[in-house]
Amino acid sequence: MPDYKDGGFEGMRKFIDTHLRYPVGHRERGRVYVSFIVTKTGKVSNVRIQKGFGPAFDNEAMRVIKMLGEFTTVTQNGEVYDVPFTVPVFFNPK
Repeated sequence: MPDYKDGGFEGMRKFIDTHLRYPVGHRERGRVYVSFIVTKTGKVSNVRIQKGFGPAFDNEAMRVIKMLGEFTTVTQNGEVYDVPFTVPVFFNPK
């Protein structure tokens, strides 16, 4: 599996939590599952909602995932591959 270059899975969670903005006017708790491809160059592409929680939440989750930095690449038998990835983005009002 690809690894987030800025601290692995915990670094990715921290990045998401730091940059996530709770949608104005909402008080619900929930999560959005976002899928994307980690490309052969370690970039995030093809960001999509796997399981949504409502348009405001879905759009915010996609915005933050698109901002993620690079991942390590995956090599098997000397060949580099694109890898599908899915992460939950948690919304908890403060």
